[in-house]
Amino acid sequence: MASVIVLDLYLSDGYLFYTRALEGQGTKVAKAFLVIVAISFFMHFLTIMAWRCGRSRLYLLHAVWQLFLVGILIYILTNVIHAMNFSPPRILIASGYVITTFFSAVILLELWWVFVMVDAAFFEGFYYRRPSSRGDNDDEETQCKVDSRHGAVPIVTVDSRDCRLFLSHELSSTEC
Repeated sequence: MASVIVLDLYLSDGYLFYTRALEGQGTKVAKAFLVIVAISFFMHFLTIMAWRCGRSRLYLLHAVWQLFLVGILIYILTNVIHAMNFSPPRILIASGYVITTFFSAVILLELWWVFVMVDAAFFEGFYYRRPSSRGDNDDEETQCKVDSRHGAVPIVTVDSRDCRLFLSHELSSTEC
């Protein structure tokens, strides 16, 4: 969806039916979007490599990139709200509400992802002790160690017999 909008911005140079705010700047906006997408691909590749190599502290680079994206999204959101408040508005009011709702949801999702990445950077590997590579047969209880912080995070489990959801704060040994 975003690629279609960016292509339209590039081809029409920002002349859109629902706003006059981007007229003459569509090419710059499209190029900036492509740069952001390229950097995002690099950051995702770096995050996957950090995960594969066990370097969880490198997740913080991904979190910083996500915070940068949140800043860009907040900038866009404030500009849309500002364009709606002009007299006469520089953007159709209905389109402004749709864009505002969309960017607000994306900002909340990005902030949630930043929390996940920071949590993974500091606590990955602390939740469960992985079985040793020597093949020792540790009992299930030691393989399922949960740190004290984990008790604050609810765990959702699904009972497959009658499709009910359960919230618990402890991980049983059968769920490892």
